[in-house]
Amino acid sequence: MGMDLTKLLHTRQRFDYFEPIFGRDRITFAPKIVDAYEKARGRFRFMVEETLVTNQFGVRVALLKQTLVEQRT
Repeated sequence: MGMDLTKLLHTRQRFDYFEPIFGRDRITFAPKIVDAYEKARGRFRFMVEETLVTNQFGVRVALLKQTLVEQRT
């Protein structure tokens, strides 16, 4: 999304677990940007990302959600 990592702030994070994860499991993470918006006349740019986590059988074991904000000058 072209965000400047030196101006990035991690603002919110959520973890939803649906099934147990075991040490022998092969876990796959599939991140997706689900929303992007600006506030304060473009001074702050937000990105909301969800990551679907599945095991080797394709079973959904978790959903991770985070919001990042970049302060623009």
